[in-house]
Amino acid sequence: IRDIKNDFDLNLDALISQVSTSLISQEKEIKNRQGRWMRLQIRPYKTFDNRIDGAVISLVDIEALKQQIAVAKKAQDYLTSVSETVRLPLVILDDQLRLRSANLAFWEHFKLSQQITGKDFSAILEMRGDSLQEMRKLLTETLRVNKKVKNVEMDCEFPHIGRRTLLISASLIQWMGEMLKEPQEPQEPQEPQEPQEPQAILVTF
Repeated sequence: IRDIKNDFDLNLDALISQVSTSLISQEKEIKNRQGRWMRLQIRPYKTFDNRIDGAVISLVDIEALKQQIAVAKKAQDYLTSVSETVRLPLVILDDQLRLRSANLAFWEHFKLSQQITGKDFSAILEMRGDSLQEMRKLLTETLRVNKKVKNVEMDCEFPHIGRRTLLISASLIQWMGEMLKEPQEPQEPQEPQEPQEPQAILVTF
């Protein structure tokens, strides 16, 4: 504990006291005095007779991970800027098929004046019927088995532009933008793990 106190600018005693009192684990990403990123986790320590007797502290060096994320973020920014120059409608969907990003050509093609992200892709387009099921099946297969889709023809009906025949291409990518997380039931504290890069789908029409 003394080493942690000396190497980090934080009130460790207060954090330990808060965890021991509330029985809620805490996790923080912090820099040490040398400027390296570390992940600190503090969780309540239970004895064999189920009494709380202090806290368990763990530190994971995540400097390499932070550097990888920074590189991926630059690549993502580049992808986003390039997508605006593409004339074809282009979108990025997360692993729940929610719209995370779209270029201007997409909004204009489907005549959507309100640029909404974070919602179900098919709901934004107001798709219905067989075309909705076909589209979701196609994109779900891309996610599950990394199946690349190229120029799949699909007839769809849209309330804003009527009936259209789309040529759909889709492929799996790693997307470092913000992803929405579904609420989860409380779980027993676990040792910190390196986060996985979230999967997403790049789709063009």
